[in-house]
Amino acid sequence: MTAEFVGTTDIQPVAVFPESRLGFPGLLTTLADVDPLDVHAKLLEEGHANRAGETYPLPATELEVDGSVFTITPIHSPFGERAPAADEEADVQANDVLTLIDEQLQAERPVALLYKTDANPESNEYEWRLLTGYYPQSNGDGGPYHTLHPKEEGATRLSRLVVLEMIQRSLNHIDAYACTLTTSEAGRDAAA
Repeated sequence: MTAEFVGTTDIQPVAVFPESRLGFPGLLTTLADVDPLDVHAKLLEEGHANRAGETYPLPATELEVDGSVFTITPIHSPFGERAPAADEEADVQANDVLTLIDEQLQAERPVALLYKTDANPESNEYEWRLLTGYYPQSNGDGGPYHTLHPKEEGATRLSRLVVLEMIQRSLNHIDAYACTLTTSEAGRDAAA
C-alpha cells in the first residue's frame, strides 16, 4: 500500500547551478518563473547575500522580483524563531526542528533548509535544499522526503534519518535554519 503524499506538488523544476553558490535563488525559481540572477541581485541589494552568490539565513521578509512577491518566513533560525525542545531542560534537537518542518509541509508550504554539508568542525560549508513534502511512515512520521537541490537535476527522495542528520550537523556547528517559502503576484495577497 502506497502512502498519500503530504505536501505540495505545485512546484516547477529547480534552476540547476552545478558549479555555483546560487542555491537559494535557484530554489525560488521553483515557485515562480523568475530569473535566478534577478533574485540574487535583489538579495544582494537587500543585504541578504554576498557577491559570490551565497545567501545568508534570512529574517522574515518579502522580496519582489519580476512581478512575483516571495515571502520568506523562518520557522527555526539563530535569530529568534526556535523549535520548542521536547524537554524544556534540553537543547533543541534535530527531531524538534523536523517536527516544525513536517507541520509546514502538511500545510502545503515548501521549506528551505540551510544545512551543514559535512561533520568536519573546521568546515563552514552549507547548502540549501527545498523540502516540498513527504510520504508518511506507518508511525505517522515523515519520510522519505521529496527534495530539490540547486546542484541536482530533478527531485531527490531523502530518508527521515538523512534529513535528521543534516539538521543535527547544523545544530552541532552553529545552528540550523529553516524557512517557509510562499509566493504571490505583486499586488495580491501571498499564497498560504
